[in-house]
Amino acid sequence: AGAVVVPGARRVSGGWGAEQGIALQTPVIVKYRDERTDVATALEGWLR
Repeated sequence: AGAVVVPGARRVSGGWGAEQGIALQTPVIVKYRDERTDVATALEGWLR
């Protein structure tokens, strides 16, 4: 809880999947929320 998450992808690192160049969709944690993040998301909410 408390993480800022964006959609992303990671390549399969071994075996058949790596040979085929397959990537899997996964959430990526950009950072953990802090006081600045809360202020920025509140401002974004007001602007929307």
